[in-house]
Amino acid sequence: MSWTYAGHYRNHPADAESPTTFVGRAVVDFGGDEPADRQSDEAVAWRISIGPQADDDAGEEWEVLAEFEGDRTHPIFRAVFEGFLDTVPPASVEALVVGRWGPELEEDEAPIQILCEAAERLTGLKAMFVGEQAGIDQWYDAHVEELLAAYPGLATLRVRGGMGDSTGLRHPLTHASLRHLAIESGALSRDTLVAIAESDLPALEHLELWLGDELQDGPTIADLAPILSGAVAAAAASGPAQRRTRR
Repeated sequence: MSWTYAGHYRNHPADAESPTTFVGRAVVDFGGDEPADRQSDEAVAWRISIGPQADDDAGEEWEVLAEFEGDRTHPIFRAVFEGFLDTVPPASVEALVVGRWGPELEEDEAPIQILCEAAERLTGLKAMFVGEQAGIDQWYDAHVEELLAAYPGLATLRVRGGMGDSTGLRHPLTHASLRHLAIESGALSRDTLVAIAESDLPALEHLELWLGDELQDGPTIADLAPILSGAVAAAAASGPAQRRTRR
């Protein structure tokens, strides 16, 4: 599928949950109407997203093909993302917002394969926001470990959703450059919290955790103690872990 064909499936969200800035940069939708006052050399955060009309038009064939080829990336998202890489100089991209990538975010995996494939071209990427249009309660697989492995220079990672009991982190993270880690979850699993607490993130300055408000069998005060006390190297942040709840 070509970018020319897929271009009209771009999604330009304007609701309150969609940020207008990320890491201090204006969020600009790829293919959308850029701000009239934007300077050509101004650093921005690029948002890649497809609209709901892509769901029906893609058909069911892609799911069969995805199972066969082992790539769960929605074909229209792949076409839009590849069009982005061919249009915007990849090495100039420093901040990326991954919005809507498929029909049902909570049933699909994040487009990890194409994001990891692009790492050799996105050599200047420093900040990534995955799941920007997901709900904090949506349980998809964010593949945080694989993203960090693919982008050793990443300094900021924010993930919305994708941290439920079945899809959260299962192993501690290791990354030399990550300074800001934020997990927005409506029900952060205990295993995910323990994995974060045991991570090796020597450059970490800011850790933001949304525990959620449905904490049955979730993290306990004892689980949080190593992070809140600063005893864990992974939580050597400028402030304590933050608990936020949102419906």
